[in-house]
Amino acid sequence: LYLQLETESDPVRYQYLLDEIQRIFCEEIPEIPCFVNGYWYTYSDWYWEGWTNALNNYQQLITEWTNNHIPMKTRMILNLVSTGRGAPGGGIPWTGLEIFMILGLVSTIILAGYKIHRKKR
Repeated sequence: LYLQLETESDPVRYQYLLDEIQRIFCEEIPEIPCFVNGYWYTYSDWYWEGWTNALNNYQQLITEWTNNHIPMKTRMILNLVSTGRGAPGGGIPWTGLEIFMILGLVSTIILAGYKIHRKKR
């Protein structure tokens, strides 16, 4: 169909070909979203309450934390109130991955220092 577009001079037929290409594309190509779509969100009221929701609808939801929507983010943050709860289970335990990452970082710094020292000789 797209090859026919190059030579088609009739505007009605050209539009038909475009419509068919779009229909086939929509029906047969898998959808892989590559952008933020709409105002979906998730939140936990364990530590903070006062999030905007159906019962407390004081503003539109914020779905991103970039530099956009600063007044709305400020309003949302000012509406949050601490629940006074601590971390569930007394804190988050280290899994060992953190120690591995710290060892890797320290090793990288030591090796980089060693290489710089050898280059200076």
